[in-house]
Amino acid sequence: MASILITCLILLYQIKFSLSSMLKTIECRLVPDEVGSDPDLYISKTSREVTRENSIWKQMSIGTIQWELQPLDLNYSSGWYYIGIYGSKEGYNPFTLTITLSDPSIFFSKK
Repeated sequence: MASILITCLILLYQIKFSLSSMLKTIECRLVPDEVGSDPDLYISKTSREVTRENSIWKQMSIGTIQWELQPLDLNYSSGWYYIGIYGSKEGYNPFTLTITLSDPSIFFSKK
């Protein structure tokens, strides 16, 4: 299992990471660092400039956001993943983002 930890204080933050051909579950955990902070998570496979409109996956809620991508998802593939984080409120929206790549929790039944 590999993890990336990012702490940031800006309204828009964009990162990218590469997923090799190995089957891994991608988990993102976005935690607001202050009361009143409300960052939202947007993920794209095609656009380096991730926006609310061009993202494939979106997670918008108040509080901590958990997002997971399993190898069985139709949009799952190796290559680059681009993450955009937008604050839904004016001003600073400090957050901590943790990205974890782990073995998938997929069970195959033998018949």
